[in-house]
Amino acid sequence: MENANNNESMIPVWKIHPFQGKKEGEKYRIIEITDLTFHTAYKKISASPGKQIRKANETNTPGRMYFPIGNKEFIPTIPIIEMLSQDPEFIKMLNEEHEKGYKVLLSLSKELPVFAGKDTEEFIHSKNGKRILRGFAKKKE
Repeated sequence: MENANNNESMIPVWKIHPFQGKKEGEKYRIIEITDLTFHTAYKKISASPGKQIRKANETNTPGRMYFPIGNKEFIPTIPIIEMLSQDPEFIKMLNEEHEKGYKVLLSLSKELPVFAGKDTEEFIHSKNGKRILRGFAKKKE
């Protein structure tokens, strides 16, 4: 992600494009999405992904974020990028890293592992879960 806005008084606009490879003398901060886990139980939506990322960066530990995907086809990069690009704290962090001379990279594997949360597995094996799965099977026929 790099700042595409030359006027400092305006809100920064960030370009998102595939990584072209490290350049000599450039410094990087890498935000790595390692996996996705789907939950059926309500999880409190992360108020600020930027704060979560900043905390993980400062403590050098992995972090977790929760956000809804709604009832649409799920393409992992879309909700992640939407969520981050709308978070003022994340944009602030990008600007601070840019001022320090760092480029911020968002790393997503092409084969990002997706897991069912424990609550999801329990639901699938419950009476209601089995009933819903049977309904899906009937619709396919």
